[in-house]
Amino acid sequence: MYFEKLVQIAEEEGVCVTKTLAGLGLRRADFCSPTSRYGCRPFYALIQALEDQHRIAGVGLKLGRKEGPLVDGFLGYACASAADLRQSLLTYIRFLGELGVDVQLSLTTEGGLTHLTVAERFPLGRFMRFSVEEVLGHIVRVCEHLRGGRLRCTQACFAYERPDYAHLYENLLHCPLRFDEPSTRLSFSKADLELPFLTANETIYRICVSHCEAQYRRFTTSGGLGDEIRRIVLMVPSAAPKVAAMAGRFHMTPRTLRRCLSEEGTSYHEIVHGVRMSVAADYLTHTTASPRQISEWVGYQEIASFYRNFKSWAGMTPKQYRTARLSRSDGAPSMPRTRRILSELVEA
Repeated sequence: MYFEKLVQIAEEEGVCVTKTLAGLGLRRADFCSPTSRYGCRPFYALIQALEDQHRIAGVGLKLGRKEGPLVDGFLGYACASAADLRQSLLTYIRFLGELGVDVQLSLTTEGGLTHLTVAERFPLGRFMRFSVEEVLGHIVRVCEHLRGGRLRCTQACFAYERPDYAHLYENLLHCPLRFDEPSTRLSFSKADLELPFLTANETIYRICVSHCEAQYRRFTTSGGLGDEIRRIVLMVPSAAPKVAAMAGRFHMTPRTLRRCLSEEGTSYHEIVHGVRMSVAADYLTHTTASPRQISEWVGYQEIASFYRNFKSWAGMTPKQYRTARLSRSDGAPSMPRTRRILSELVEA
């Protein structure tokens, strides 16, 4: 998705990057595949080409306006249904690392001002500016869509030199800009951050944050092949790739993939099964969807097979699992209401 949007930015600037992609060993046709995944090296190489070879100004700002939390599923809904910009930013910060952004954010308050500080997760060199701009584009988009107006900063400081296209910053922020500062931070009026969102909804906010926790925090990343496969399957549990297709993604033969997973004490079947069961358990806990619906959502064509596999995994049937979970909580939200609220948020 990120690569495709970079190409779209180039096209909007009247630039054809076909030769550039070929020189980097990239094919645009692969960008829209839900199973495609790339490392940071070709990503930054493409950014460098857009900035240096094609002279596109503010690539990070333009990319940030195209993606970010508002287009990232349940995280987008969580940010949209937050009470105000403060809660939305804190939610965004909480799951920021899972979006692939290479900076970390913190929110602090001093007197009547709130400061959003941006720092490197690891040394970014020349790409620090791009990463800051990307986050800035995210935040501007949130304000435009959910506050019904522009981002209101009292001051913006940046830990890099003033770019040639600083006028783009001015057009976005409408506040004093300072470059070559010790740190990067945006300052806001504390009261301004607490103005209510047009789409605030506490119920849907809690539901969406719960889903984010289930999606983003379920699997720890040890850097092993199994963890990477779990993340991929989690994106599409109802249509997990066949083992041959998954092996191809890692430039392996199916036999090599099986051997590597065996060395980690697991198998491809166990990974897919575990992800599907965990996702099903989340649906049973947080929705009132029927077990038949849930079985389809996680990729089972026969309800009997789903029941058998879930009971083997959880030690109880789906209905028993839901009853046990409800006895420990205040109940689950109804699926029709959840879908209706999500639809209203999208339309808004």
